[in-house]
Amino acid sequence: MVDDPPRWEQGSWLLRHAEWDGVFPADLVTPVFLFFLGAAIPLYGSLRRSALFLIAAALCAAGLAVNGLWRSDLATWRVTGVLQRAGVMLAIAAAANLGVAGEFRRRIAVLASAAAFITLTYWLVMAHVGAPNGAPGDLLPSDNPAAWVDRIVLGRHAWSESWDPDGILSTLSSLSTVLFGLAAGTLLTSTPRGTRPRLQLAGAGAGAIVAGWLWTSMVPMNRSLWSGSFVVFSAGVAAILLSMVGWIQRR
Repeated sequence: MVDDPPRWEQGSWLLRHAEWDGVFPADLVTPVFLFFLGAAIPLYGSLRRSALFLIAAALCAAGLAVNGLWRSDLATWRVTGVLQRAGVMLAIAAAANLGVAGEFRRRIAVLASAAAFITLTYWLVMAHVGAPNGAPGDLLPSDNPAAWVDRIVLGRHAWSESWDPDGILSTLSSLSTVLFGLAAGTLLTSTPRGTRPRLQLAGAGAGAIVAGWLWTSMVPMNRSLWSGSFVVFSAGVAAILLSMVGWIQRR
């Protein structure tokens, strides 16, 4: 229902994606999933490191298999998708978790700074680099830099001939979401039974929701482009949900 645009007008607004700019509840499912995926890495620290990379590979394989059910022709087999994005991001986040050392405050600062840097860089590219068939700042479905990269790199393996909602540049942007989740999980594990980390996470989430909403005056909230305002807003929603889960587990 959610992934079939012709059915959007027939179903509930809860099961609809925004056609382009804007956000519906269904648009938040994937970023919340990715945020929780990043948060799970420190929360389940007892899991073997190799297991994370096996899970990442399994997610990618499952995504490719699901796509193949609809496109049996290898020449048009879609290679991108939510599960593939999740697998790649899980592998990168697992590597980042291994690579960032130090006490929890330093780790949170490094992870959050990296996520913010990726978000701002992606915004600058989308706002100031024009595709060959579009002008700088043009964010129409087929004329933006992300769509141009998808046509060049993915070709017939993309979701459509013009663009891919899970394409190359937007997947790079989604790394911010996973890193923010990894930072949130690191915060919660700093004091597993404490109240303060959960309040801090909820407060940060509320601030991110407001910041993401205000940022829409400069960059539209767009799930398909994984725009900067969408990253910040959805991370805020996911942070509040994660803090609520923490409260439930604590009780």
